[in-house]
Amino acid sequence: MHHEIDAFPDHSFKGAWSCAAFLTHTPHEWVEPTLAQIARILAPGGIFAVSYAQRQPGQGYDYLKLSSTGRIKYFSHPKTAEIVELARRHGLALERETVNDYVEASGTVVKDLFVSQFFRKEA
Repeated sequence: MHHEIDAFPDHSFKGAWSCAAFLTHTPHEWVEPTLAQIARILAPGGIFAVSYAQRQPGQGYDYLKLSSTGRIKYFSHPKTAEIVELARRHGLALERETVNDYVEASGTVVKDLFVSQFFRKEA
């Protein structure tokens, strides 16, 4: 996504959606340029919907982790306020945000871990 999005013409989509991929596995330095590209390809009034796990208190932005597939993967956890600000810089206004808890296999509840955000491209 990060490398092929620039092939699309400006304003060529009415909507874009990323479910737990873009902001969950993107290095910090790639977030703003990718958001800029998403804003560029959205038509005025277009929607960008994104979900991700947000950073918890004391947690670093990024780390490597053994995933459930048995492979080591890169994980990132941005702060919601940072994503809202970066999106705003590129003409994407937050329309709605929800947060949900996560219950680990042990029964431990991680409060407000998952975030869903809906942005609208300003005219």
